Amino acid sequence: MSPKILPIKNLLLLILAFSFACSRNENSHEKSVKERGSTTNDSASNHSAKNDNLDRVYYQFPEFWKDFRTAVINKDYSTIYKLTQFPFETRGPMDSDPLVKYDKAEFPKVFQTFLDEPVSDIDSTGKDIKTTQLGIIRHTIVPGRHYTLNGDWARVGNLEFNKGSNGWRLTFAYLEYPTIEIINKR
Repeated sequence: MSPKILPIKNLLLLILAFSFACSRNENSHEKSVKERGSTTNDSASNHSAKNDNLDRVYYQFPEFWKDFRTAVINKDYSTIYKLTQFPFETRGPMDSDPLVKYDKAEFPKVFQTFLDEPVSDIDSTGKDIKTTQLGIIRHTIVPGRHYTLNGDWARVGNLEFNKGSNGWRLTFAYLEYPTIEIINKR
């Protein structure tokens, strides 16, 4: 075999091995998603229905987010109330911080203070920027890097959302200690 053909042959083998590994990983991911959506005793139709339901959950949150984001930007508290579960819960940045519950009457004060909370972020060029929680919401048109979705639970920035029988609702916020102090003084 000529010396020039051997490296090309090795490259082709490497590409085939990589393709095989990617294919196995994709099949493993699909299997994992299917397993989350059904049990081993489900019939084929139940399996399909559960996967469709799982897909709907994943597509419903971005629609909810669009409505929630618009209401927050417009300071439309009547809509924000409808999209929030009460009592609304908060805690400090640590999970060991005490949980605090707020009713509908207390919510505007707490939520506006949260929205004004300063945040350090990174823009699309990788540059550090200073913004607020409202700035994060304003710039999160479609949930992306500040976003986690796991079935009926989602997190965007420091806000958590749950999907219940009435659809998606804001349920929780992590607050920084200075923000908690401001709320407690009001």
